Formats: sequence, C-alpha cells, structure tokens
Amino acid sequence: MTWSWHQGKNLTYLTIPRWEAAGLQIGFSTRWGGVSPAPYASLNLGLHVGDEPDKVRLNRDLWFQEWGAAPSQVVVGEQVHGPESIKFRKRTGDGAASPWIVRLPVSMACIPWSTAA
Repeated sequence: MTWSWHQGKNLTYLTIPRWEAAGLQIGFSTRWGGVSPAPYASLNLGLHVGDEPDKVRLNRDLWFQEWGAAPSQVVVGEQVHGPESIKFRKRTGDGAASPWIVRLPVSMACIPWSTAA
C-alpha cells in the first residue's frame, strides 16, 4: 500500500492515493501542527490520555478544518479494547439521512476500523 504525505493549511497528514481514487477521503493524522504541550506535543486528538481538554478540542478543530468539516458533522470514537461496535446514523433537521458523516476514531497501537453502509 502506498502512502502520500500532505502538508495542509496547518497540519501534516497521510492519505492513501488508491483509496482517494476510489472516492474515499481518509486521512491519517501525525503529531505535527497541533497546540498541545509536551508530553502530548503537538497534535493530540485523544481526550483520554491526560492532555488539557481545551487543547484537544482545538487540535480536533484544526483537524476538522483541514478536511472542511464542521464539528457537528463529526463522530469521535475513543479507544477501547473489546469486540463491541457502535452503529450510528446521522439525521438532518428534516429527518432525512445525512449524505455523509466524518468519523474520527482515536487509537494508538490498536487498529481502528470503520464501515459505511
């Protein structure tokens, strides 16, 4: 699998060109470009590790901006260990299913997975 490095407006991230060619916008964050101080420096997206919540929220906002997504369009998962999964579907104000939603799984050594219906 080939990875592609990108320097965005504020952040450095990775994509997989083959997936992009298939119409999937999927990015993998790096630690470069965020606002968290050491030891979380700098783009920490996880609220579960002891970083200041305001810094994490600002980091997430930077990540969302990089992709042109509003926080209201984003579902953020936190790292857990186990076989459980969560099914969700976003509805618009008129009750119709939203045409797209951004998923932000947060993990470290474990592999996050996501499917779309």
